[in-house]
Amino acid sequence: MEINELYPLTGTGVVSRIFTDLAVVHVAAGRFVLRELLPGIGFEQIQSLTGAELHVESEVLNLEIPQFG
Repeated sequence: MEINELYPLTGTGVVSRIFTDLAVVHVAAGRFVLRELLPGIGFEQIQSLTGAELHVESEVLNLEIPQFG
């Protein structure tokens, strides 16, 4: 089964930022650029969990977890 069969297509060329529980990735010029990463997670670890090649263009910031309540 192809990955495109597993997930619905949101819209071609519409997504510019991806938020997960581990990282924030920007989509720019057809590339996935890692911008923020959860402290304690290394680049190699997040890359191994990602189905696409990640790029680093500038300093990767620590992902801040919001505090509620």
